[in-house]
Amino acid sequence: MQFARYHILEAKNNYQAWGGLAKVQDLENRYTDLFNSLQNTTGNIPAYGESFQSLKDRTLQITNSFIDLSSLIKASHSITGEFDISNLLRKLMDILVESTGAQRGFLILENENGLFIEAEAESGNKTINVLKSLALEQASGEVSIVIVNYVMRTKETVVLGGTFDTRAFSHDPYIRKNLPKSLLCVPVLMQGRIFGVLYLENNLVPDGFPEERVELLKILATQAAMVIENARLYADLEERVRTRTEELAITNSQLRGEIEEHKRTQEALFGKEKDYRIIFNSVPAMIWYVDCDGKILRGNQSAYDSLHMSENEIIGKNLHDVFRRPEAEKFSADIQEVFKTGQSKLGIIETFTTPDGNKKWSKTEKVPYYNEKNVIIGVIVISNDITAEKNADEALRLKNIELKEINATKDKFFSIIAHDMKTPFQGLIGFSQLLKTQFEFFTGEERNAIIDSLHELSLNSLKLVENLLEWARLQTGKIAYNPESFVIYDVLHPTIEMLQQSAKNKSIQLSSSIANGLLVYADKNMLETVVRNLISNAIKFTNSGGTITLSAKPRGSEIVFTVEDSGVGMEPHVMARLFSLTEGFHTKGTNNEIGTGLGLLLCKEMIDKHSGTLHVESEKGKGSRFIFTMKQFNL
Repeated sequence: MQFARYHILEAKNNYQAWGGLAKVQDLENRYTDLFNSLQNTTGNIPAYGESFQSLKDRTLQITNSFIDLSSLIKASHSITGEFDISNLLRKLMDILVESTGAQRGFLILENENGLFIEAEAESGNKTINVLKSLALEQASGEVSIVIVNYVMRTKETVVLGGTFDTRAFSHDPYIRKNLPKSLLCVPVLMQGRIFGVLYLENNLVPDGFPEERVELLKILATQAAMVIENARLYADLEERVRTRTEELAITNSQLRGEIEEHKRTQEALFGKEKDYRIIFNSVPAMIWYVDCDGKILRGNQSAYDSLHMSENEIIGKNLHDVFRRPEAEKFSADIQEVFKTGQSKLGIIETFTTPDGNKKWSKTEKVPYYNEKNVIIGVIVISNDITAEKNADEALRLKNIELKEINATKDKFFSIIAHDMKTPFQGLIGFSQLLKTQFEFFTGEERNAIIDSLHELSLNSLKLVENLLEWARLQTGKIAYNPESFVIYDVLHPTIEMLQQSAKNKSIQLSSSIANGLLVYADKNMLETVVRNLISNAIKFTNSGGTITLSAKPRGSEIVFTVEDSGVGMEPHVMARLFSLTEGFHTKGTNNEIGTGLGLLLCKEMIDKHSGTLHVESEKGKGSRFIFTMKQFNL
């Protein structure tokens, strides 16, 4: 009977991990007495040495972890590089509903008129509504407006259902009416600014959004904010470029026609000065008429306005009197080339600086001007201001660079999670499986060796998880930076004492030469984390019988910290890759200790928070010195 109960529960757990919720419900209906009795039982279920609840928890934890990670990577790669806002929203909502198991999902964004539902998706419905721009107030029956406004105001994530406390929103009319089993509302943030929220509901299970999935969705929300902002910028840029291109095409066509007409009827036009000036000054492009010596003989109103100068301040002046020297020399060279060759210079992209120091971009045509004897007597310069387009292009270029850097960092971070966290767990599972199935065949010494290995793997896994979580919190701004003045010895002495045992285990002498009473202006927790990581790293790469020394000395307005070891040292190409998360780099310690290099990156980012510096001096076989600085006092 117990054997049958074990297989019924194992079938339920596997169906639940796979996502077969209908089959799970069927089993619960058919074997109601069995599941009720198990929920009221506090002892272990005798099945292969493992409780059913433990099997369920372990299976769901591992499965959900890989589902979340796979979905997040899929979402990130799918939306990155998508500049069409409609396609972007469809992909984002489709992946959100698919990966989280939510029944309903909404993307609510803020603009100058308030909060609007811009995308809506429903599980099982292939149609995803986007750009519907439904005002939030008009959707009181669709979402909890109270929770959405709370998240927009506090920038905090709200999770309802399961083990989470729902009392804070028990007064919400929507919650009281609909009683959702699981609800998640995540702020969409970028650089501390909130764009809107991701709103998901699941009315099938009471714990549809576990904590680990919520944390991954926060990362996806930040990524989505960046891509949505980029898509908006790109769409706006495309529209501006299209409009400006049409204007330029029309303007250039008009100007070429006017220039040709001017060549054919110059005497008539000069005889009608008033009419000529009206036409000339109505053209939005900047127009100059310059002689062979670079003297400005005429200009239109747009030309004067572009330089913030009057006609009297410009006419009769040389190019060198109006523009800065490098610009004037370039313009004069172009004028001379047109005079010598008789050929127009078209589509020149150039810059000029206004008297108030503003840099402007222009697309310029320089055309020869002939008299009645077909002799070149001047050059007509026609310039269209493209400063706005250039600034938009530069902003888009910088955004793309920033996005690539974020993607590179994110991909490496996920690589560490997918690979380096998986490896120790495989060892833990392997050793524990040996003890479980082969325990009686091992000697006492062999069992102790396996237990020692399990202990070491557990410690290494914990250290990796701590560094990953601390790095993630630092990236998302969840680690507060609270600098203050304090005595260095008082804060670091307990840390050094704590690490003494690790050093003794490898017969390494760990010492400190920090003068008592020496002050530093820093964040206590961050300084302790930096020193702990650097000393742990030194222990890892120092052989038995070696030495490690921590020192701190004042230098001007700074404190210079040094962690020096007599370890294995490094070659130059290794040092060049120490502080880069985008570089794949793994080195085993002198006792085959494993690591990812994430601790050093964490140190560097925390030191950067203090406006300090971190560098390493090392030589293969002769040890290493990690040197970093922090302020001695607040300037």
